[in-house]
Amino acid sequence: MLWNSEMLWRQQLALGANSNDEAVVRVMSSLIPQFYADKKQSTIIDKSFNWGLSDNLGLVRRFAPVTPKFIVMNRDIKDVANSFTNLFLKNPQNKLVNENDVKPFTYEKIREFLLAKGGHLWKCNLSKQNIIDFYSSDSVIVDYKRFCADPNSVIKEIYSLLKLESFPHYYSNITNSNLDNDDFWGIPGMHTIRPNIESQIKSSITVS
Repeated sequence: MLWNSEMLWRQQLALGANSNDEAVVRVMSSLIPQFYADKKQSTIIDKSFNWGLSDNLGLVRRFAPVTPKFIVMNRDIKDVANSFTNLFLKNPQNKLVNENDVKPFTYEKIREFLLAKGGHLWKCNLSKQNIIDFYSSDSVIVDYKRFCADPNSVIKEIYSLLKLESFPHYYSNITNSNLDNDDFWGIPGMHTIRPNIESQIKSSITVS
């Protein structure tokens, strides 16, 4: 949203003839507060694997009303590739990686596409690394294996980062509060939340 909005403003020829940088900054700075104007919580968590890309990082730090904090999920990229590849292979007409993007639409080719330079997971890895390298003091790195083994210590670190008071958590019977409609993407189950925290390592599947 921020990146597209700023690009639209910068493309306005009229601003070249009569620039008004202060007005553009005011409009851009209003986007995040207005987008979440209906939310009453003191802390807003906005998930995106693209936040750490260079352009997005610069924009969010420039236009966010407060200094942003980052909760960075860190899992072996090969395991992530396996998980996504299985989902895409089961749903070949999805809107993210489909039969028009990858030919032949096989497990090996989909996985290669995701990990290639410029691919979804290549960007994800770059995003993660940028935050780790340049904003470590404003972030918590959530290691997948450590979180599965000791979620309580990780949760405490997140509360400390966000300056929130910690309280006891129970890691069973977890419900999904995510509002994303996976059917829109054509990938039912993409945001499935399991009731218990435990390691999930997917292997490849074969679809005939």
